Amino acid sequence: MHIFQSALAGLGLAFAVAAPVQSATFQVFESGSATLLGTFEAPQAGGALTAAAFVLEGGTFDALLGGAEAPVYDAGNGWVTGAGGPFGGIANSLAFNTADLFANPITCGIGECVFSMTSSGGGGAPAEWYLDYLPANPADAAPIDFGFYDVQLAPVPLPATALLLLAALGGGLVVSRRRGI
Repeated sequence: MHIFQSALAGLGLAFAVAAPVQSATFQVFESGSATLLGTFEAPQAGGALTAAAFVLEGGTFDALLGGAEAPVYDAGNGWVTGAGGPFGGIANSLAFNTADLFANPITCGIGECVFSMTSSGGGGAPAEWYLDYLPANPADAAPIDFGFYDVQLAPVPLPATALLLLAALGGGLVVSRRRGI
């Protein structure tokens, strides 16, 4: 307890201090392989995604959708769904050219292609992802790709300052042994 909090408690005053939410970076891999689809940031215990970066079929997907399709990480199950529905979506932020599942050429304008993640089909099946072309005219919509994914907590790199500290301590140890200290 901080001194300020102790002083307030002594006066009969109290207030709640919210615990900080531990955010983490997660990696999303094609299920059963080492193929990295992208990364996202979310509370480690689960919650709304705060950032994402996926590169699929030549497009960059980093614009989080809102509303029912706002992506939410479920830490208990290890998948991403929507805030109010089964699909959590991330749209493209740059236009790109690709092809649909039937090899028809598509130009995805900004926000016209969506990378969606959902839960598994149950029974131990892996979670599913979809990449769809969703232009203003629904009649032109087309599937681009789909697959299954696994989520893993991204490794945290050791900061460079820690390496410098270890090097300095090691150097000090070598010098002190040479001097006989």
